Formats: sequence, structure tokens, C-alpha cells
Amino acid sequence: YTAAPGTYATCIAIPTVWVLTHMHLSLPVYAAVATALWLGALYAVYRALPEFVDEDPSEIVLDEAMSFAFVFLGIVPT
Repeated sequence: YTAAPGTYATCIAIPTVWVLTHMHLSLPVYAAVATALWLGALYAVYRALPEFVDEDPSEIVLDEAMSFAFVFLGIVPT
């Protein structure tokens, strides 16, 4: 276990979202890609949860990191 797992997840999420926004995808395609990443993250979390005692373990941040893509939904890079 490391301290500040959410911070590490954000360090991964920001470059991921940066790449997505700079691919100049149309809004529907960006939304579809973000949704696919988010659903994949949720599946991974679903599979990993039985290994943990807590209902919402702080070690699992993938779902929150991929949700980061929705924060930038519709923002056009300049």
C-alpha cells in the first residue's frame, strides 16, 4: 500500500485525458471512448473487490481515474 493512491491515479488520468482531447475526436467518439474506458475500469474494479475487506478500498482508484475523462467532455483543446 502506498500513500496518496488518488494522487498517483490523477498522475495517470491527466496524460490519458490529454491524449484523448488532443486526438481531435468528435464529441460522440470521445464520449464513446471515455465510456469504454470507464466501463473497462468498472469491470476491473468489480473483479478486484472480492480481494479486499473494505467496501470501497482506497487502493482501488481506477474507476475514479477513468471518470476524470468525463470532466473534460466537450472541452476543446487550444
